[in-house]
Amino acid sequence: MMSESQEEAEARMQRLAESDRIYREALANNESPEAAAAAAEAVLPEK
Repeated sequence: MMSESQEEAEARMQRLAESDRIYREALANNESPEAAAAAAEAVLPEK
């Protein structure tokens, strides 16, 4: 069983990977870097 901090770290890494995938996909679809960043940031929790 993973500790809470390990689970949080795993969840954070999954969100970052998803954000990166969205960003790269948006750029590949010829979206502007700003639009790609906005789409990628949408999956990240508020700070």
